Amino acid sequence: MAIIKPANLHPDAYFTHYINLAEGNDLLPSLESSKAQTIRVLESISSRQEGYRYAPKKWTVKQVFQHINDTERIMAYRALRFLRKDITELKGYNEDDFATEDSSEELSLAAIQSEYVAIREATIQLFENANIDNIDFVGTANQVKLTPRMIGWIIVGHSVHHQNVIHDRYLNND
Repeated sequence: MAIIKPANLHPDAYFTHYINLAEGNDLLPSLESSKAQTIRVLESISSRQEGYRYAPKKWTVKQVFQHINDTERIMAYRALRFLRKDITELKGYNEDDFATEDSSEELSLAAIQSEYVAIREATIQLFENANIDNIDFVGTANQVKLTPRMIGWIIVGHSVHHQNVIHDRYLNND
């Protein structure tokens, strides 16, 4: 069964931008195509570019991709909790604190890519095997009402968003 994009999103909600960036109208193929696109971007980055910051205190290219990994893990965990109809209010996280404490500077871009592929495959499996009856269960994360359907599409769009940032602010400055 197709997991189509959610309808009737509030235009000011933080996640609407990400969902609108996601291509396609069926989540599983969109997760697959987004994975392929992310791998292409990762493989296009030179060793000179991976440590580049476009401004002081901005993340490096490797930190941006580690952020994609961290966020997908967190969002998939939220989707899992809501797919199981867990009503626990889940806390948010500070992405800058995570970036400060990650090990991306010691990792190769290939290692970050390998982690990305593993995380994305796990996300795909989560949605492939989901109880579709629970795909629109409403849970709360970071004081925001979300459904597993929304989260899946946020994951796709979040990756697209950061690929756009990489292209516009990092790779075009070489």
